[in-house]
Amino acid sequence: PATAALTCEQLFAIAATTVQFRDQGYSLQQVLAGLRDKEIGAKLSSGEVQVLHKTVSAVYLGSPTAAEIALACKEAAAKK
Repeated sequence: PATAALTCEQLFAIAATTVQFRDQGYSLQQVLAGLRDKEIGAKLSSGEVQVLHKTVSAVYLGSPTAAEIALACKEAAAKK
């Protein structure tokens, strides 16, 4: 199956949702478990899944913010 590229907007949305889940009392393991969905694995490359895991973990722990993730993503995309 073809994989879809992870966009900066999607990464921001995932980071923002991670903060919401954290603030609602979900554990980091519960949030990360959502990334193990077979549908996600089928649509994203293994590298993109790793980026998601790292992003969710970092944002859950409070650094960086969702906005900082989006900015870094856009800056990296501009350098390509």
